[in-house]
Amino acid sequence: GIEVADTFITASPMVQKRTNAVGTLLSDGTVLIIGGWYDTQSASYGETCDSTGGVFALTGIMNTPRSLPIVLPTNDSGAAVIGGYHYYGPPMFTQVEYYSGSTRTFSVLSTQILAADTGWKTYAGLLNRPTSDIKMSNGNYLFPVYRYDANSKIEYGLMTFDPASKTFARIQTNKALTDSLTSGGYQSMVLNVPQNLVYLFGFLAGAD
Repeated sequence: GIEVADTFITASPMVQKRTNAVGTLLSDGTVLIIGGWYDTQSASYGETCDSTGGVFALTGIMNTPRSLPIVLPTNDSGAAVIGGYHYYGPPMFTQVEYYSGSTRTFSVLSTQILAADTGWKTYAGLLNRPTSDIKMSNGNYLFPVYRYDANSKIEYGLMTFDPASKTFARIQTNKALTDSLTSGGYQSMVLNVPQNLVYLFGFLAGAD
């Protein structure tokens, strides 16, 4: 069954006012919050909430200030920060950062999600699911990505992230997920863990 917590308690205020931010539960029970929109400070610094849910504290500065990234927990109480926008809008980022829970600092994990297959990007709005909803039965995380080819045609894909090795891998589909199949793209996904299925939601754009 599903337990629903319907009681709220007052916590201390966050350090930084934020919008277009994401929060992720780390393996040590800490919540990491990253992201800011039209604000350099909130986009440049994450903050954490301790495991009791009462105290917020700033992290070290990020290498790339962001809005709406995807933040995936690692097994060592850290997290991988993937994609997202510049805090004033496009461009989208390909760089991946690693947050260390022990030092509360960020380092560049890689300049691309996949070094051998470049150009893939992602952001939290494309995922549109809590992190816990994208954890596969093998412990890896699944998330959607996209990129443009030399002819400005868009292609969608699926990536996995291994929280133990901090590595990414692309899932090969038997048919390329291109915009020509939908006219509106694939804008969200739902993972069915027991049956090992993922549902991708594409849409046909209306005249308006």
